[in-house]
Parts: sequence; structure tokens; C-alpha cells
Amino acid sequence: MELKEALQKLTTAEDTIQSKDKLIETLTKERDDANKEIETLRETAVASIAKDRVRGLLGKSELPTQAQERLLETLTKKAPIENGVLDTAKFDLLVEAGIKAEKEYLESIGAKQTTKQFVSGLGPSDETGNDDGHEARVKTRAAYYLREGKAVNEAEATRMAEIFYS
Repeated sequence: MELKEALQKLTTAEDTIQSKDKLIETLTKERDDANKEIETLRETAVASIAKDRVRGLLGKSELPTQAQERLLETLTKKAPIENGVLDTAKFDLLVEAGIKAEKEYLESIGAKQTTKQFVSGLGPSDETGNDDGHEARVKTRAAYYLREGKAVNEAEATRMAEIFYS
């Protein structure tokens, strides 16, 4: 009987060990998954902080919008992280260097550094985007309306041309 009881205890102990091993395996997997999720959340938080910092510094840079967007994407990906936290001192230096490099590049190609949005290079205009050619275009369109018989008089043709270009 003692042998039978010992065998039974051994089998019970082995079953207990197997169930504990499965429990350990399950808990280890859950811990690893939780750690991965925590790391992903940290990276997301750091990326968000980095983006906000870049936006703040780019807002003062007077770079064109397209250059700012490009730098925002590029610099956010290069954010230096130490112990799961953004290293702001290194990151600010990185952003300032990026802005400086972009300004130098734009100067080298002769681009104006402005945040104003308007089409350029299509004729004479002032820096606000208003051009002297508007009146000439209106006169040309008004002459077309008169010539084609779409307007009865010059005033009507001019009004139609203004509407056309508005």
C-alpha cells in the first residue's frame, strides 16, 4: 500500500507541477504582452511630446509650410529617448540644427523663407500675392465678351469679367 500511495502522491505532484508550469507560461505571456503595450504607449507619448516641441520651434522659424511639415515628420522620428523619456536638451539641439540646415538649403536654391501661401513666378506681383495683372486680365476678358457678343456694353462686359476672375 505504501508504494501505491507514494505513486499516487507522485502522480498528483506531477499533475500539480504541470498545471503550475502552464500557469507560469500563461502569466509570462500576459506579462510580456503588457510590457509590449506599455512600451508602445511610451513611444506614442514620446512621439506626441516630440511633435508638439517641434511644432513650437518650427512656428518661430518662418520656414515655408511645406518645409515645416517635412521637418516635423523627419525630426519626430529621430527623437532621442533616454530611459523611456524624451531627452529634451538633445532634441531641441537636433530641431534647431534641422531648421538651420533647411534655411541654408532654401537660401542656396534662392527660395524665399515665408509662411505666406500664394502662387509665385507667374508674373509681376507684390509680396502679398496681389498682382498688377488683374486689371489687364479683366480688360482682356471684357474685350472677349464684347467681341463675341456676350455683353451689350463695356460696363456689362467688365462686370462679367470681374465675376469670371472672382
